[in-house]
Amino acid sequence: MAKPVGATKAINLRIEYEHEQLVRDVIGRIRQGGPGFRAALKALIADESAAEYVPAAEIHARFAALEKRLPDDAAAAALEARIKALETRLAEVETLAFERITRLGADSCGG
Repeated sequence: MAKPVGATKAINLRIEYEHEQLVRDVIGRIRQGGPGFRAALKALIADESAAEYVPAAEIHARFAALEKRLPDDAAAAALEARIKALETRLAEVETLAFERITRLGADSCGG
């Protein structure tokens, strides 16, 4: 019996939770197809040095751990205030240096 064109079939797969999105993505790409997609997919599966899939939950956990290492809001605000004060002081020093250079230039020209 021939399959009708465009027919679908539901299947059950027993997979680990962290691989669910990977399977969905791969199946979605298979549905889209495109020139050479299946060959590229087979080559990727056969490639032992290919990057391993990292579940989204693990990525979120890694970012959360990095965020914990960042300074808290109060410390960040204090650092920003210190930077702003240093920038203001730098601008003042630049202005004084410019005025002094201008004066020295005028003095050396007899002005």
